[in-house]
Amino acid sequence: MNTIQKGFSSFSWALALFCLPSALWPLALLVSPSFSQHSKLTVLQADFFSIVFWVYPFVLLTIALILFRVHKKNKQLSKILLSCSFIGFYGLIGYIVSYF
Repeated sequence: MNTIQKGFSSFSWALALFCLPSALWPLALLVSPSFSQHSKLTVLQADFFSIVFWVYPFVLLTIALILFRVHKKNKQLSKILLSCSFIGFYGLIGYIVSYF
């Protein structure tokens, strides 16, 4: 017997929360040129930060799609991978913000 789920699961809400920073992409496009003018950053760091700010929405949405598909087959693994993705993404953002 198939049961129809009503509402979103906690995993779906966590995926949505994970993808929420993608909505800030236009702001990131405005901020990324200022990295090259920052005196504390090396050229390599400024380029890396700019690239991260340009591509992070695509990376987040791709990871979310992969995790959604993994969740259908292995719920426990998808939860672990989502937790690691949260830590990795916000760790990277923390690293970038620590220079300012």
